[in-house]
Amino acid sequence: MDIHRSGRPRKVSPQMRRQIGKIVNSNHFATAAEIKARLEETHPDFEVSEQTIRDELCRLGYTATLPRRVPLLTERAKQNRLEWAQNYSHYDWRKVVFSDETTLQMFRNTCLAWSKYKKPIAPMVKHPFKLHVWGAICARGKVGLYTFVENMDRHLYRQILNENLYDNATNMYGNRRWIFQQDNDPKHTSKDVRGDLELKLPGRVLSWPSYSPDLNPIENIRAILKQKNQGHGGKKEKSITSCFYCICRGRISPMK
Repeated sequence: MDIHRSGRPRKVSPQMRRQIGKIVNSNHFATAAEIKARLEETHPDFEVSEQTIRDELCRLGYTATLPRRVPLLTERAKQNRLEWAQNYSHYDWRKVVFSDETTLQMFRNTCLAWSKYKKPIAPMVKHPFKLHVWGAICARGKVGLYTFVENMDRHLYRQILNENLYDNATNMYGNRRWIFQQDNDPKHTSKDVRGDLELKLPGRVLSWPSYSPDLNPIENIRAILKQKNQGHGGKKEKSITSCFYCICRGRISPMK
């Protein structure tokens, strides 16, 4: 008994659908127009709209998303990261104080909202307030936190370390030797800052491969901070400080 499929037959054959999948697998940034042109090269009589191509991609399980941004690594940078990882594979990370800076925007236009009938409205200020945050953590918890609104230069960075790092970390570790981690930002490696570090932490600054923010565990705290403060307006220095302390004490998780 023959069972016939009801409705108009699809213009895209199974062979074409497989070709669409191969095109996207080889180039995730291919547009519907580019895929349509590729198919027309091998199938001259093929005529469908770009929307049909998008529909076929959905049937294949593809969704259009914004790619996650990662550092652009050269071959030399990749080799440096590999050598660094091999050299520090058995390092005692409990003695390392990790640090980093980030910027939190109080009004963000990247917050997703579910909608069924009409597009939601998100009121936005013309000039959103931005708060810069420097933080330092270690295996024992929070070491220091400093918020500021001005642009950071080497002078401000020296002040931050003097007021929020040296004494705090020493008090936390006591007589134990601790190691300081920072990235290779020009402000961090300026002559003034290097002089301070050589005087106060001789031989105790961890070498760090370039373009490697993903290696720093403080990035996880930064992600939670941005998640907790997204969509909130106004000046939220106190809420950010409180959130940072709670994360370090294990009172806040990303899912709460």
